[in-house]
Amino acid sequence: MQHIATALALFGRGYADQDAAIVAISSNDPATHPDDRPEKLASEAKRLGYRFPVLFDESQEVLGTEGELFWTSEDTGWMGTPAFGKSPQ
Repeated sequence: MQHIATALALFGRGYADQDAAIVAISSNDPATHPDDRPEKLASEAKRLGYRFPVLFDESQEVLGTEGELFWTSEDTGWMGTPAFGKSPQ
């Protein structure tokens, strides 16, 4: 998630006053992405002022290894977008 951290913080602030809920989920393996370990994600979220929770998908069962940004609304139901792109290998 490190490659999108600043953009994600801005995105969250942009929706802070909207009727929307945001949750970030990292499915990155800490062995290959050490900066995405849960404790690092927590400190990054605090430093950047995330206004939403950051969860860690240790089993990679929620997002798999190809995470994507999702949101929901009453009008459209679940939607998804690769708006922030894929994590660099």
